[in-house]
Amino acid sequence: MKNKTFYALHRILIISFASFLLLGASSSSRLRFLKNTDLPDTGLRVKIMPDSTETPFPPPSIRGQLPSEDGGRIDLYMIADLWRQNQHAGQWIDEDGNVLLLATMKKLPPVNASRPVVSYEEFSELIETAENIPLELDNEKLIKWVSAYIGEENVTAQAAGKLPRNLAGLLKFNASSYEQKKRSLIYAFRINTTSLSMRNAPPDWFLAIFTLAPSVDLADAQKSIGQNFFPALAAAPATSRISTSPGGITRPDTSDSEKSDEFKESRDQVKNSIKNMQDWWFSETDNYIILSNLKRKSQVSSIEKQMELIRGAYEQFMPPKKEITAVSVIRVFNTPEEYLQFVGPELQWSAGVWMSGKKEMVIRPVEWGKKKDQEEQMMQTIYHEGFHQYVFYAMDQKHTSAWFNEGHACFYENSQVSRSHLIVEEDPHRSEVITEMAEKNRIDVKKMLHMSYQEFYGANKTENYSLAWGMVYYLMKYAPKDKDQKYVKILEKYGDALWESGDPDQATDDAFAEIDIDQFKEDFTEFWLSRTKRNSASKNRIFKEYQGTSIR
Repeated sequence: MKNKTFYALHRILIISFASFLLLGASSSSRLRFLKNTDLPDTGLRVKIMPDSTETPFPPPSIRGQLPSEDGGRIDLYMIADLWRQNQHAGQWIDEDGNVLLLATMKKLPPVNASRPVVSYEEFSELIETAENIPLELDNEKLIKWVSAYIGEENVTAQAAGKLPRNLAGLLKFNASSYEQKKRSLIYAFRINTTSLSMRNAPPDWFLAIFTLAPSVDLADAQKSIGQNFFPALAAAPATSRISTSPGGITRPDTSDSEKSDEFKESRDQVKNSIKNMQDWWFSETDNYIILSNLKRKSQVSSIEKQMELIRGAYEQFMPPKKEITAVSVIRVFNTPEEYLQFVGPELQWSAGVWMSGKKEMVIRPVEWGKKKDQEEQMMQTIYHEGFHQYVFYAMDQKHTSAWFNEGHACFYENSQVSRSHLIVEEDPHRSEVITEMAEKNRIDVKKMLHMSYQEFYGANKTENYSLAWGMVYYLMKYAPKDKDQKYVKILEKYGDALWESGDPDQATDDAFAEIDIDQFKEDFTEFWLSRTKRNSASKNRIFKEYQGTSIR
């Protein structure tokens, strides 16, 4: 954001340092609405903050599962979460941290469900029979709707001052504990469709929540909302503008009838998560749905091609035990700030994450380096998180051991992928770490094999990642060349045992049942201290018969 105080200083020419600070604070604390944006899914045009960006609605978290008739699983969600997603219209955040959220107030939450968690299919039926919000003013039902949406019981409503000519109704809601905690202003409005210019506007009630940054004055914000936001509300064309295909990419020749129900459901969720969003779009491949607001769509073209190719590598060394009918969703953000807003403070350190509870891989863009370096670094993250995503589905959502899961993810992270070959080299940083561990006799294989994820990600995570990667690299690249071949079946045995037992620790014990762990540690340590053996592993093209998934 340009520094408005800088220009103010030049206009005034002479100003004291104290006055400069005051001017800067005042300028940065002003809530303004200058940029028109259309919400085609709702037929509404609104003015939003000038420096704001769209924020996707987070997919609801899975709260349980039921067995399906075909032997799979049906994901269950909280009714309240699906209802909020259903009513959501849009959300924006500006550079100061002010947030504008809009929702359509069409239906009260379904109340006739037999349980609090339901599938998407069940919710679709429930929402059809849910009580409608009437177009005429009904304070009781509007309060009930707002109370359910914000999760606050003590809600009251009052007229919000003078009614602009473009509106047929405007209410302000009071929810003291929510407002104080969030620094929010809560309104409901309805367009006056009797006006000739508004006859194509939606007649429904809408919710508008303004969550203010700490520096924003509450009274000034309320005045700006009344003078600049509500009078600017208008009708917008209701035509869809979601782009399903970035330019220049050839799609697989697969009819929609060949897509699984899970694929179609995932696609519907993706559409819902970016409805009304001007800058977001999605594309499909055989196995992936990728949604993004990247400015360079060529980056997503690269992700599509590379992920379908490396999928063949995942499948070659860890074939799925049964057909994977689910689609893998990848969400790529245009800026780190948008990524951090989406994943939350606990994952601010991450470059990407596979969110199994939401069934999405989420990727943070790389800002440092040249364009080529940025794309390579981002693909490394996607290869890493892509394995987490793949093994989740390949093992039918069974939990895997940290050493196996993270070790493989780090292994594939270093892939060089093309249509004709896939090469995996040593990780230069992790090889240094593990070599130092070998030199100082700090390798503890027994501890690593049964290490929990909490401990794995703890204080020694750099060494833990390096050791897990080093074990998988050794088993994948050197064990097949070792004349004794005594370790060559460990990874395969682990996968088979996990499928049978569903117990990661038991699978590890079964995989190493015939292995002398002390001897394994000795051989493993010797490998990392031997340049000859490491060179031999490096030259082992384990993917020489590799054929990536075709891209037609």
